[in-house]
Formats: sequence, structure tokens, C-alpha cells
Amino acid sequence: MSRRGSLQHLDNGGSPSLGREANGHHHNNHHQERTASIMRPAEDMRGSPLNQQRGIPLPGMVGPAGVRSLHGSPMHVNPMHGFVNPLGPGALGHPMSMSMPPGSVASVGVMAGMPMPPHSPNARQVTKLREHWNETNSKVMQRKTELDAMLGDSQRFEAKRSEVEVWISRMETRLERMRAVGHTADVLEAQLREQKSFHAELHQYKHQIELFNSLTQKLIAVYQQDDTTRVKKLTETINQRYNNLNTRKPSENKTQKISAIHHSIINRGKLLHSAMNSLHNFDRSLDKFLAWLSEAESSTETLETEADRLSGRRDQQQALARSQLQLKYSRLVKRFSLSKPASVRGIEN
Repeated sequence: MSRRGSLQHLDNGGSPSLGREANGHHHNNHHQERTASIMRPAEDMRGSPLNQQRGIPLPGMVGPAGVRSLHGSPMHVNPMHGFVNPLGPGALGHPMSMSMPPGSVASVGVMAGMPMPPHSPNARQVTKLREHWNETNSKVMQRKTELDAMLGDSQRFEAKRSEVEVWISRMETRLERMRAVGHTADVLEAQLREQKSFHAELHQYKHQIELFNSLTQKLIAVYQQDDTTRVKKLTETINQRYNNLNTRKPSENKTQKISAIHHSIINRGKLLHSAMNSLHNFDRSLDKFLAWLSEAESSTETLETEADRLSGRRDQQQALARSQLQLKYSRLVKRFSLSKPASVRGIEN
């Protein structure tokens, strides 16, 4: 078969834009003849006045600048071969693709951007890839929404945890500074006021602890598929520290650890009230004792006065008795002297 000349398409002054030269081998004759039969009508139609008026580029030609398609959009150009297709990249097949062996690199390049047959293996593979991509994209967007919600919940959790920890640290410091139960009325009264204030603040803040626990339970329930171990541990620590405020001993010195259990803050209040009641009872007992002592002193003074009075009367009686005895003695002596004989009285005289 004779050697065919290369086919040239002239554009804007007749410059060659695309050429093809066929070899003389026997196995390419069929493709060359088929290409020639397809390309000749294009050469015949190139000079047609109708086509020139419509401005429709023929296969193998690059349209002039500014030429637009029938739909009002710029001409679709194949960047690899300069082929302009007014109906889009998939409307017409490039003639060169028909002369290339199926599956070749050049054939794939020419067919790029063209729709594949719906039942071809490549079409089914592309469909599966597109479905897989859509499914993956949907899951990724869903996960992003979950992570955004998780971020918001985590930020609220951290803010609440920081607030609770600051309060607990302040209460622990306050508890550590508490002294042992006093023994005087003024000390006990001051400790009772401090005790009531501390217990009231504990009771008032219990609602915030419950809100913090509710937030934790929400995180654990909503994000069951995620790792919530840290959230659980932090919540347990907060609850333990709060409970310890009711069960720890107030430190008596800085070296004593606050975790040493002596009595709860409630029991401390009971002890303070008991000490105050005991002090009041002691005061009342002391008042009673002083009253009794005063009464006893009065009774003693009365007894002493009576004793003195009785002692005076006794002295008088004793003096009277002595005077009576002396009088009797004098009478007896006188009587005895009168009863003696005269001889005896003369001797005595």
C-alpha cells in the first residue's frame, strides 16, 4: 500500500496544527484506511460556507479565540490534542482514538473526559469508588459534628472542674486552719460561729457538685464509644475531696496531714455545742454552789452567834453557881464555928 501524506489542518493563516503519518506495515493498513475514511469528510466540510458561517470547528481544528458554543459557553477544548467540541468533552469521540490500539496510553489520553459505557468494568469501578467516597465523606462530616459537640462539652466540663477545684482548695485551707475545741466561753462562741458558716457553705455548694456530676454523666452517656476514663477519674477525685470536707480532721499544726480522720465537720459542730452546753451547765452549777455556799456561810454565822450567846449564858450560870457555892460554904463555916466549945474556940483564937 502506498504511503499516505500527512493530514494537516490549517488554522489562522494556514499553520500546521496536527499531522499524522502512517507507516507501510501491513498490520496498520486497516487503521489507516479507517482513519482516512473518517478524516476525508472533515476535509471536504472544512470549506463549507455553512460551517464557516456557524463557526463550528471541525474535528482536529482549534477554534479561533472568543468562539463560543451553541449553548453560550466557551468551546470545550481537549488540552492534549487541541480538539474543540462545541457540545462538551463527551459529545464526540476524537478520530485519532479510533486508530489506536485499545488500552494503549495514547488511547486512554485521548478518551480522557469522555463518558464510559455504563456497563463497562471501569464504569462500575468508578461508581463504587464514588459511592464509597460519598459514604466516607458522610461519616467524616458526622464525626466532625460529634467532635465539635464533644469539644464544647469538654470545654464546659473543664471550666466547671476548675471552678469546683478552686472552691474545694479554699475550703480545705479553711478547714486546715481550724483549731481544736476550746474550753472557754469566748473561744467556743467564736468556733461555733466559724463552724456554722463553714457548714452552711458546704450545704449551699452541694448543688454545684451535683451539676458537675450531671455533666460528667452526660459525657459518659453520650460518648460511650470514646475513652472517658480521665473524666471518670477527675470526677471521682472531686467527689472524694468534697466528701473529705465532711470527714476530715482540722489540722492542729502544719505538719499534720489533713487526711487524718478525727471527726467530721458535723461531729465537730456537735462537740462544740456539747462543750458550750457543758460550760453553761458548769456555770449554772457553779452559781448554785455559790448560792449554797452563801447560804451555808449565813447559817454558820447564825450558829456562831447562837453559840456565842449560849456560851455567855453558860458563863453567867457558872458564875452564879460559883457564887452560890461560895455563899453556902461561908454559911457552913460560920455555922461550924458557932457550934464548937468555948475551949476550942479560945485555942483557935
